[in-house]
Amino acid sequence: MIGLIVLFLGGAWLLASMMFASVLASRCKRPLVKTLVAVLSFPLFVVLPFLDEIVGRWQFAHLCKTEAVVWIGPNADAVVAAKDVGSFSERIDLLFPVRQQSVRYADLANGQVFYTVTAFHTPGGVLMRAGLGLGNSTSCWPERWTGSERGIDTSGMMERGKQLQMLELFGTQLRELRSSTSAKPLWVLSMPEPRPLVGTSREAALHTLGAPDTCPEGAKGACMSARSWSYWFFHAPGGSTSLTPALHIDFDANDVVESAKWSFSK
Repeated sequence: MIGLIVLFLGGAWLLASMMFASVLASRCKRPLVKTLVAVLSFPLFVVLPFLDEIVGRWQFAHLCKTEAVVWIGPNADAVVAAKDVGSFSERIDLLFPVRQQSVRYADLANGQVFYTVTAFHTPGGVLMRAGLGLGNSTSCWPERWTGSERGIDTSGMMERGKQLQMLELFGTQLRELRSSTSAKPLWVLSMPEPRPLVGTSREAALHTLGAPDTCPEGAKGACMSARSWSYWFFHAPGGSTSLTPALHIDFDANDVVESAKWSFSK
């Protein structure tokens, strides 16, 4: 149905262009000039509705060629956990609408951006946005823009970053629970999945879980430096059928999380 409508409108515009060219040529008295005006003006009238599309596509191609780029910081390989600080913005210096996408990954430890990708998206000119483009848009990305293609594990960094941010929230809730004097039962609202913890530092993991305050009295030093570290979130009362969850973390010789897992016991 849409194809028939497009064909009908296209044919109608061709006839209208012929009429406009004929009217314009009729104003000329000399036959040669009249013919030239008719021949030259007809294609101009035909392409007139697509003028913004033609010029805009040229602008878009130039923009993609010059500004769709990847930038990688010199210390990107040293990043352990990252967060996405990217954004979208509208470019107003072009003939038709263009949306700029800025993919930006920042080091969760210091907030410094270490990986950026700039891409562009456009729905096209007036006719394309009116329905001729069927709601589709054109995008351009730099070549080899993903972290895996560039030899940087951005996916793993983002997973660890999400986990650490969840742990931050988790630690905040734990501190609220420990300091609460309410007689009503309080619950931790988020339980972090431990696998992405692998690769994070001892300091980041233990600080989030409240160490050294959560270490046994008289053994805080050993607790903070132990190769294996466990945290029990609460102990079920005697006779209860509830399970006590505990998070077990093992560190390697470089004080980096080597493994992490949950256990549940009575």
